[in-house]
Amino acid sequence: MNLLFKKHKKPQYEASEGSAGDSVGMSRGAFARVVLALARPVRAQWAFFVMSFLMLVYPAVEGLLGSTYSLGNRLFYFFQALFIALGVAYVATVVVGKVGKWWLKALLYALFWALLTITLLLDFNFGWKISEEAVTIMFETNPSETGEFLNTYAFTSGSKWAYGISALAIVLVVALEWLVRKAKKRVDGHTSRRRWVDCSVAALDGVGMLYMIVCYVWLAMCGSRSSAAVWDNYFPHESLDIMSQTLQSFNCVRVEVGEVRSSILQAQKVYDTHPTIKGDDSLTVVYVLGESYNKHHASIYGYSKPTTPNLEKERDGGNLFVFNDALSFENYTSTVQKNSFSLNCVSEGEYWFDSPMFTTIFKRSGYDVWMWDMQRSYSPEKLVTITVNSMMYNDEIAAKSYTACNDTTYTFDGTMVKHFGERVKFSAPYNLVVFHLLGQHVSYHFRFPKRLRHFNSTNYSVDGTGYDKNAVYTLANYDNATYYNDMVMKQIFDLFRHSNAVVVYMSDHGEEVYDYRNRFGRHQHATPTPAEMRYQNEVPFMIWCSDRYMQLHPDVVQRIKSAVDRPFVTDIVGHILLGLGGINTEYYDARHDVLSLKFKPCKRIVHGCVDYDKAMQNK
Repeated sequence: MNLLFKKHKKPQYEASEGSAGDSVGMSRGAFARVVLALARPVRAQWAFFVMSFLMLVYPAVEGLLGSTYSLGNRLFYFFQALFIALGVAYVATVVVGKVGKWWLKALLYALFWALLTITLLLDFNFGWKISEEAVTIMFETNPSETGEFLNTYAFTSGSKWAYGISALAIVLVVALEWLVRKAKKRVDGHTSRRRWVDCSVAALDGVGMLYMIVCYVWLAMCGSRSSAAVWDNYFPHESLDIMSQTLQSFNCVRVEVGEVRSSILQAQKVYDTHPTIKGDDSLTVVYVLGESYNKHHASIYGYSKPTTPNLEKERDGGNLFVFNDALSFENYTSTVQKNSFSLNCVSEGEYWFDSPMFTTIFKRSGYDVWMWDMQRSYSPEKLVTITVNSMMYNDEIAAKSYTACNDTTYTFDGTMVKHFGERVKFSAPYNLVVFHLLGQHVSYHFRFPKRLRHFNSTNYSVDGTGYDKNAVYTLANYDNATYYNDMVMKQIFDLFRHSNAVVVYMSDHGEEVYDYRNRFGRHQHATPTPAEMRYQNEVPFMIWCSDRYMQLHPDVVQRIKSAVDRPFVTDIVGHILLGLGGINTEYYDARHDVLSLKFKPCKRIVHGCVDYDKAMQNK
């Protein structure tokens, strides 16, 4: 406790009266008192102020070095972040000095240190900062997934660097606090130097607090995604200090709560319309959303290992149509899921909460809608209102969107599909079935039954690649998960093989698996490289038709065949499903249905900042 606090004498200087009269002397005296009042907290707790500032400012320094902005913009945003960090550190220093409790000082140290450590771990492992995506993933992750994550990333080389820098920060804190306690000479020993230091501290902290107030008050007033985007134009997230990044991330989550309310209103509006079904006497539409599927590890897309024998058999038999140029606009499950279930078009700047989900329209039109989800969270303590489940399973939305949802958790995708086939018996002529799989979600060795292991480390050569045995083991497990996914898809096809049914499959995003560098998972720079987009954003997209469906819909089958090489972004899948389902509704837009003759390709923007097609042309 004595190390954290040490009393100092107050500086004893005052401005003297000048020959110009008492008023000038009084003005100088007032100015000196203001300067002294601003500088005194930093003088008393300079070690805390300096270390707080240094821990807060780390991402701003990295933004200066690694941002894609022009040099002038980088410098502007860097100094802006420096001043905001100064403001935060100064306010914390004032609070510490006013309260005078050692535990509060220790608590603030711990807070800043924890944020720094989290930032370092995210940065060194994934190239991320504290962000809305990171916060959302944290809340969406259940205890089992947390264990998998820690097992995978706790002791990577990046994590070890993060631990080392975090430990160094602790050493510096202890050293500076000890120095404060032991130092015999202080900067206030010389009057002119003292005045210069106080004026500098007062000026910097004054500007810092001004920037901080503008930044945080404006942020607090952002009540929508669009207003938050405007704020981000002036305070780019990647260039901010750690505290500002954290507040901005949680504010985005707060805004999302309001977006869910908008989504509820959209669902209610659907029930003011009267969509109809045209065509068949009965029809089953199946939508399968996969997870973390790198299409370049599928032999149906040319991969060297036979990972998709069942899909290839269906293709060769004429029932499966494989699309070659489908793209996911993001590599986060939550973002992709919200935008693909909603009928907005990301490429046209539309938001998911401004459009209803396609499941709501299917149910309103007369379909029974079955939602079987491997990734649904059942933990009541989860902050589900800020996750994708807050949209998918909000009570009001779910009542208007689903006939039934699974109420059982499963270890493997195939078990869920088998359970669905055994338990669900259709009573209505029109049915929409949604399967959300775990697919190839990390950790790969948990995604398939061990008895179904098909590939082993011995099937891969590491000579000259620089990959170690762990990398080869991970690669084999990923291919085994892909092989198992192929078996699951056969299960789904078999469920509907003898009915009038059409199945649409896509993955939410891809995943690197030692494809061109010694890394796996999802990593990207602020501006993703062509290689990163190739493996993380290019996704498999397929449509399977039963024999009966092909007999009844030769025109649709022909349109599917004609569309397999069209470039598109998968967030428009809802319009594709509405078209296949024969639903006549004002929400359907043929321009966004890749199977329609009226389809209009949009510019394909990845991660909100990169024109994918232009980047691939210039690679």
